[in-house]
Amino acid sequence: MMELGVVIVTFNRLEKLKKALKAYETQTRQPERILVVDNCSTDGTDAYLQKWLNDKEQGNKSPVRKTILRLHQNIGGSGGFYCGLRR
Repeated sequence: MMELGVVIVTFNRLEKLKKALKAYETQTRQPERILVVDNCSTDGTDAYLQKWLNDKEQGNKSPVRKTILRLHQNIGGSGGFYCGLRR
């Protein structure tokens, strides 16, 4: 079976990001990888993503491999997807 991965690009949309991550992690067929590109958010996204990443290390049994790519400036949605797919 082919591996399924997801790239999510976000900028200052923390509540929508939380909803999207929950949706991907509770699907019948979960993706094997989730890469979140934080496009230099200033609304607490960075702290939330660190907690999300550490949940796996503290016994969360989710098989999803989690990765965060934090950009040093907002390069727009297409720039974020470019960086995420390149990674």
